[in-house]
Amino acid sequence: MEGALHLTDCHVLGTVRLVSARITGALLLDGARLGSGKGEVLQLNPAHIQHDLWGPGLTAAGQVRLDGAHIGGALNLQNAELTNPGEVCLRGVNLTIGSGIYGEGLTSRGEIRLTGARIGGSFNVSYAALTNPGGPALTAPVINVGLDMLCVRMRSEGHVRFRGARIAGVVNLDDATLIDPGGTALQAENLAVGTDLQGMRLRADGRVDLRGAKITGQLNLAYARLTNAGGMALRASGCTAAECWLRDAEPIVGSVNLRRAQFDLLHATPDLWPGPVKLDGLIYGRLAPHLPARERLA
Repeated sequence: MEGALHLTDCHVLGTVRLVSARITGALLLDGARLGSGKGEVLQLNPAHIQHDLWGPGLTAAGQVRLDGAHIGGALNLQNAELTNPGEVCLRGVNLTIGSGIYGEGLTSRGEIRLTGARIGGSFNVSYAALTNPGGPALTAPVINVGLDMLCVRMRSEGHVRFRGARIAGVVNLDDATLIDPGGTALQAENLAVGTDLQGMRLRADGRVDLRGAKITGQLNLAYARLTNAGGMALRASGCTAAECWLRDAEPIVGSVNLRRAQFDLLHATPDLWPGPVKLDGLIYGRLAPHLPARERLA
């Protein structure tokens, strides 16, 4: 198809099928309403879109499927609403995006699944509200992001999976709220981060799992609140980072595992982990703040 495909503000109750389509321009879906709540509402697997998939304000009741698709520009889902409760609402396994994913203000009910996706720019779901209680809300294992992963003030009910992801820039979870009581709120073992993992004022109800994560700069959980009563709240065994900041974080509710972790600087006070804590094999270069040994060992 030569040029752009305009579906702006359209209303389609059935399925829009563009399987294996080749669009030399952009696909414009801003303000469109797709589906009636059953089955797939948009099939683009494995379509090739030379420019953007533009969907600010898109409403989709059912599954949007982008498996294996190639989008030369950006995937824009700002303020979109994706609804497929208990099922996958956005599926982009092995999706390739030349620019970034822009999902600020996105609302989803169901799972967003982006396993193995390759994103040339940033992945931004700041201020998004992702809901899939008891199941995965955002599944992005082995994803590759060329710039930053931005989840500022994101709220997730259901677990978030970044296992084995490669993020060239920063991962920013400042002021995010991750809720999966008794489960794993953030699953990020073997995550690789090119600069910092920021989680200032992060609120996590459920396990935060950073086993084997490799963070070039800071792991910053200052002012965070980590809760998993009766279970493990923070698992960072084998995690490496230049600095680990837990400054002024609330006392962690649940157990902590820092076995074999390595930090050049560890900023934490003894009252941070009143519950069980495993520190055998932990290596650090400096410990802050400076406290008398009797306070550290009390």
